[in-house]
Amino acid sequence: MPRRTHAAAERHQPRCIRESPVGEPSYILDGFWEDAEGEGKTFLGRPLNLEDGSADVHLARLRGWGFNVLRYPITWESLEHAGPGEYDHAFMDYTIRVLRKCKEYGFKVFIDPHQDIWSTNYGRLASTVNILSVALYDLFGADDECLEVLRTGCFKYFERGGDCVRGPVLLLSAIAPDPVVLAKHFFAVAFYSLWVMFTHPRPVYAPGADKPTYVAPRLDQYPLLVIKAFRVFWTACVVFGPLMWTEIRWA
Repeated sequence: MPRRTHAAAERHQPRCIRESPVGEPSYILDGFWEDAEGEGKTFLGRPLNLEDGSADVHLARLRGWGFNVLRYPITWESLEHAGPGEYDHAFMDYTIRVLRKCKEYGFKVFIDPHQDIWSTNYGRLASTVNILSVALYDLFGADDECLEVLRTGCFKYFERGGDCVRGPVLLLSAIAPDPVVLAKHFFAVAFYSLWVMFTHPRPVYAPGADKPTYVAPRLDQYPLLVIKAFRVFWTACVVFGPLMWTEIRWA
């Protein structure tokens, strides 16, 4: 933990640099997967370049800010980027050199064997968990009228119990990592959300009332709800479709 005060830290105005696991800006995707599939990516020199002196600069800066502990993630992709069981022994030697360099500056290092999200070799297990976790983040992380319908439907879906709860739990815990089952439950939630929107009472606030009155949609409101239903279903496809394609095509 840093020993300096907040005021001292503010005076030094540290720069924050966000990088992807392979040392490139996270928004640059051109050629990433193609190079990875062709064994063109290597993790040597990442996160620290030991050849050009930049490692000393970064470690000295962190030490100057008062840090004395580092977390060093070791991803499966960095060890087996050529394929399962094909280990990168050069990267292992590089890791030992990095740890020795950290020791020179007095750092304690926690080695974190880490399952990186975008590995090209995880297959169905990681793909299913990745899709579900990011889809849930998109679903609950934004303020949108269509997403609100899907969120309400999601909770109502769980209230049904049985397989409506057991299936998603098995998927999220990676006990049953099946992308087909994931797609089935996701769109079951989407269609059930539409059913809830048409049939279930919803809160309506009367002018001057402190508490809402729950009223089911009237028949004369159905035409607008039909239009909204198409928008909600399209939103569900936009949330889920690209995630499924990105993960499954590399599984």
